[in-house]
Amino acid sequence: MRITQVIQLLDDENIKKVTKSNSIEEYRDQDENFYKLAFQNGHWEFIFVNCEKNSEGEEEVLKVFKDEASAGKYYYIFELSREYYQKYIYDFDEKNKDINVGEPNFSFENLKQSFTRLKIPPKFYCFQNEKTAHSISVLKKNNSEGDLSYIGRTGNIVFTTPIMENWLLYYTVYKFVYLLFLLDKKEKEMLAKSQITEKFTDSDYALFLS
Repeated sequence: MRITQVIQLLDDENIKKVTKSNSIEEYRDQDENFYKLAFQNGHWEFIFVNCEKNSEGEEEVLKVFKDEASAGKYYYIFELSREYYQKYIYDFDEKNKDINVGEPNFSFENLKQSFTRLKIPPKFYCFQNEKTAHSISVLKKNNSEGDLSYIGRTGNIVFTTPIMENWLLYYTVYKFVYLLFLLDKKEKEMLAKSQITEKFTDSDYALFLS
């Protein structure tokens, strides 16, 4: 994605930003940390700016890109994920306290209720050693804990989380499945509008879930 397209796509999502001649960065309050994408040192860099120590901010380069297209897509997916966490994940959390979303007593039954309310098809999640392509796979280690993996489009494991106790495991499953569902929907819309010409990669989805 060219940076001009990224700016337009973020506008479409009402995501505030600050654009300069060679950079795009998050809109923020004064002295608030932020992320930005900038062309400097002869290439595009994804940067975290820490404003806690001084008003100018200390820059930490997190990733360097070979071209504008890969840099732009990375920044777009990163910012879209942050927006969707606020717009969808946290909003659902607040409106569904009756099923303990985000609480230490969030159970497997609560998890299933969440998916029912969100109308998320079962194809986006699987349990106990199942490995459905393009889904979140949950593996219980014992009665009190387990981990989850994101399974890519070809059936490979893209990443696996550390082992977590049940309530946190189920809450993480809910978040990842919901985000996977949302980006899948967004991908289809963008392909239909020719905003992108090919599907997002497994790495793109992994970034969105992180």
